[in-house]
Parts: sequence; C-alpha cells; structure tokens
Amino acid sequence: MREVNPKAVIGFLDSYAANDLRLAKAVDPYIDWYLKKSFFKEREQHLVAFRGDTNLTQYYGDLYGISAEPVDWQVPSSILAKLRLSPNFLTAPQFLGHFPKGQVPEQAGRALDMQTRLGKKGTPWYSAMREDALQRTNALPGVTRSSAERVNYKVYMDEMRRSRLCFSPFGYGELCWRDIEAFQTGAVLIKPDMDHLDTLPDLYVPEETYLPVKWDFSDLEDVVQRALADDDLRQRLAINAYERCADYLSGTSFISDMSFLFEPRPHQI
Repeated sequence: MREVNPKAVIGFLDSYAANDLRLAKAVDPYIDWYLKKSFFKEREQHLVAFRGDTNLTQYYGDLYGISAEPVDWQVPSSILAKLRLSPNFLTAPQFLGHFPKGQVPEQAGRALDMQTRLGKKGTPWYSAMREDALQRTNALPGVTRSSAERVNYKVYMDEMRRSRLCFSPFGYGELCWRDIEAFQTGAVLIKPDMDHLDTLPDLYVPEETYLPVKWDFSDLEDVVQRALADDDLRQRLAINAYERCADYLSGTSFISDMSFLFEPRPHQI
C-alpha cells in the first residue's frame, strides 16, 4: 500500500481487546497513524513488557497466583507519536440510533438490583478473575441478581432494562460491550477503575457516569449497597452516561475526531 500510494495517509486500526500494541513493530515503518479504542494515559506504559503479555494478565496473574513470564512486544518508541484514539464500542452498528436525545430510561420501577450475567470460560487468569467476580456478587446480602443460564440477546437487554445496576468487570481488555449496553438501558455501571486509560469519547468519569471499584473487588459490597440506597445518585449517573453517549452520536464530534486522517501526511513520517 505504501509503495503504490506514497503520498497517502495510512491509518492502522488495532482491534485487539487488550490495551497492548503487539502489532506496532510490524506496521510502524509503513503507517502514519496507529488507531485504537483505548490507550494508557501514560503512553510510555505501552513500552513495558508485562508478565503474561498485558497489564491485566500481570495484575490478575499476581492476584490469583498464576505465574507467567514477561512478554516483550518490542514496541518501538517511534510509534508513540503516531497513536490516535478511535471511538470505542459506542459507535458499533447495534448502538447507532438507540440513544435518542432526551429519552433517558428511568431508574424508577426496576425490579432487579443488579445485572451480573457474566461469562467465565477462558484463559486461567480470565477465568479466575471472572469466577471471583461472580462469587463476590453471589455473596452480596439482600441483593437480587440475574440468573446464571445463557439467554438470547433480547432477553438479556430486557433484563438490563429491569436492572438498577450493571456489574461489568474487565474482559480480555478493559472496555466491554456491556458498558455501552448499561448506558443505553439506564442501568448504572459498576466497573473496575478506568482512570489509567484514555478512551474516545470519554465515557468513564468516576461518580459521574459510572461507579468504580477496586480491581480486586474488595470494595464491591460497599459500592453496591451505597448505590442501591441512593435513588438520586443512580438517576443522576444514568442520565449523565446516557446523555454523553447521545451527544456524541447526534453531533459532529466523530467527524472532527477523525479529521486527522484527511490531513496531509505528517512531515516526520
């Protein structure tokens, strides 16, 4: 592509869930921009060789005693200047048209305290983390939760609309589809702290659009009980999260955010 189009701006979109740059070394010589739906706020963290290959495998491997050797993706420092955010899951086709302005779902009348329908099959660290998350939700006193069996997407979303809260631990990456599903349906998102990441648009504002918990879930009960006891807090969070999504999808921010792709090639490339 570069040989045929020497003057073209080439942006590479990394769709991996994990927040590493494992493809950077291969594409760096040929591209102008490296796009991804999240980056570390401290961009130099992308040069670190984490144990097990990502920041999540290192943290949860250490937490659950799962050993792993560091994986060095040999990310070139030259890629850091080429990093540009692309929109997160919000702009996926199934969400477009489903955030009409001024139609925030109400918290009132919801029969289920928390949506906790989580998959847990996967690699050792992932399974251990998800199993721990599920056990902690099952141990919450007096909290009604979703059942464990698999259901189709319609039933799942109907359940989300009946839930006051949605618990969304990390997947193989920090961002999850269920985050946006919670925002869409008005279920207040409870999620491990996202303060280490930049995303586009910025939907993860503590105490404004979601309620953060510690990565080891040690404060989950306190956060859940506080949220369930405060109707005004839940409604405010639901409104803020929904309106951030609706504003982005109904405005021109996407165009301005991606406009760098239509500018002349950067001189340093």
